[in-house]
Amino acid sequence: TSSKGTSVNGPEGIVYVYSFDTLTTTYNLIGDSIVGQVPGNNIGRSVSISNDGQIISIGTPDYDINPLDTIYDYTGRVSVYRWNSNSWIKSIDDIDGQNINDYFGFCTSISADNSKLIAGAYLNDDNGIESGHARVYSLNIPCSSGCTDSLALNYVPNALIDDGSCN
Repeated sequence: TSSKGTSVNGPEGIVYVYSFDTLTTTYNLIGDSIVGQVPGNNIGRSVSISNDGQIISIGTPDYDINPLDTIYDYTGRVSVYRWNSNSWIKSIDDIDGQNINDYFGFCTSISADNSKLIAGAYLNDDNGIESGHARVYSLNIPCSSGCTDSLALNYVPNALIDDGSCN
């Protein structure tokens, strides 16, 4: 499984996640694309996917924390999504950069066991002018089992494993 960020859908950006079929040697789109919400943000400048392909992090370093004003502040943002067998759903609240011109989310990575996220802000000034920083976050993403059929009466949207209880 791989992920790709690009800005071909306009300046807001778009992220696609693909799996590679070794039998047909083709890439297959997994779920819908994830499109940036605000022009100029360039979602997908950095992307990371977990070892099991179930979690992705998306860096948007050009994110403007106040899109209604006329000045881009480049605070940055990281978003984390989880695959629920049908689509990519946001699994935690977005993490925003701390300061103007941080470019938080310029780089992002998920640990092999899906428990941690690291994201960088290469122009953060907290330790000196444009010294940058990286922050590590714990990902407390639920790994519950339940009915994963979205058409069932007892559908559990955050279930990762179908337990056979769908009705």
